[in-house]
Amino acid sequence: MIDSTAMMKNAESFDSYPTAQDMILRTKPREPVYCLYRDRLTAVATRFVNGFPGKTMFAVKANPFPAVLDTIWEAGIRCFDTASLPEIKLVRDRLPDAELFYMAPVRIHGTIHEAYKTYGVRNFVVDHPSELTRILDETKPHDTKIFVRTAVPNEDAIYDLSTKFGASAEATVEMIKAVKDAGAEPALAFNVGSMVMRPDSYEKGLEICADILGKIDMPISHLDIGGGFPWIYPDFDVLELEEYFKRIEMAKDALPLADDATVYCEPGRSMVADGLSLVVQVLLRKGDTIYINDGIYGSFSENNISNGDVWYPTQVFRHDGSTVTGDVIPMSVFGPTCDSLDKLPKPVPLPADIQEGDWIEVATMGAYSNAVRTAFNGFFPGDIVEITDGAPPALEN
Repeated sequence: MIDSTAMMKNAESFDSYPTAQDMILRTKPREPVYCLYRDRLTAVATRFVNGFPGKTMFAVKANPFPAVLDTIWEAGIRCFDTASLPEIKLVRDRLPDAELFYMAPVRIHGTIHEAYKTYGVRNFVVDHPSELTRILDETKPHDTKIFVRTAVPNEDAIYDLSTKFGASAEATVEMIKAVKDAGAEPALAFNVGSMVMRPDSYEKGLEICADILGKIDMPISHLDIGGGFPWIYPDFDVLELEEYFKRIEMAKDALPLADDATVYCEPGRSMVADGLSLVVQVLLRKGDTIYINDGIYGSFSENNISNGDVWYPTQVFRHDGSTVTGDVIPMSVFGPTCDSLDKLPKPVPLPADIQEGDWIEVATMGAYSNAVRTAFNGFFPGDIVEITDGAPPALEN
């Protein structure tokens, strides 16, 4: 586990450059470098603040860099979805006025009480009566809000999360009543997966919520529809976020919620994917295979998990800072470790003339890159810079 204090020190101070190309030309980095684009983070956070029909909480798991948290806070995000005490501590220490939501349905024993007493967390989620009992035992119910997470279908999601969390509609109704009887405030939640390619899943989830709300005799003032909003990667046909917002607003307006009800969403990927790129260096070329200084045990974990379906726009630079152009061919890519499994699962399109020593800027790497990196074999991508004026590589039309 990466210590939250170490993460904070890593991001407290870092250099800035007009462009990634300028950074490469001036520093000739031999280690991977994360490039922070604050303006792009701000732009997406602002879309959620202005467009989502409710409140947005950022899912910290997607990118816990303190500079990322600072930037989306400055853009107006005030709620944070946390899943562990280190995430809770990181956000509370960094943003003391943030509203924290402990949204892991199953938690390490004792952490509910510590989150409640030490860090002032008042929002929790459950999907099982046993976890509900623990929350009621470790908090003071009268000032605790408990979201009961119900299961919803997610056939529109690239990643299916329904096999791990979510109660049946019948169990959800019973737990909501139990929350009310215990003196806590009942709330309702669902999650439709990750990379949800169509808004239909949210509409189906809200239909399930409507059925549940019709079976309880109390107003519900808080509803969390989860995350899952997609981002744009090569070969993915993705709708604009605003289309999701519009469809969600129409569906939620039909729900029998309390008049002053708040609807939450908890985006991770879509909030931060566009805010970071990664600069890696080619260590060696063997025919149509290259070796780079980062891999599946580092920043490219999601490329591996998705079996190569999630890939990213790229641009290649030479030692003199020039851009490598020309024909593109599929190339096999190995990471730096001694493990033969450290290989991207599918060939990726790169310039045919790519050479040892070239640098590759890989865009839209803000989600699940630094968040899931390891230090396996001694390789740990930890350098970060800020890019102030330029733009990362873009998708080709």
